[in-house]
Amino acid sequence: MSPTLGARSVLLLIRRSLYLTPSLRPILARTPATAGMDAEAHFDALHDVLAHQSHADALTVGEALLQTFYDLIVTLVGLSLTERLLRSVWANHSSDTDVPDR
Repeated sequence: MSPTLGARSVLLLIRRSLYLTPSLRPILARTPATAGMDAEAHFDALHDVLAHQSHADALTVGEALLQTFYDLIVTLVGLSLTERLLRSVWANHSSDTDVPDR
């Protein structure tokens, strides 16, 4: 996505997704100084906290984060471009999973 939207824009989308995902708020609140973190630091903190959660809880939070990220991109650039941007990501990570239904 960075070649199309720019690296800075992708990082901002990630940060906004982290902020907007309701199930992440309690988790990120338990990490130190989340307000000043960059996206990578948020993911590192999130990984550390999720590593101590049950598999089901971690999966639920991850799915919520991905859905928020997807919804943000659709809002900004539209469904068609979002699907084109993310199609290669889904193709690389799961051969039997399509773009999420809207």
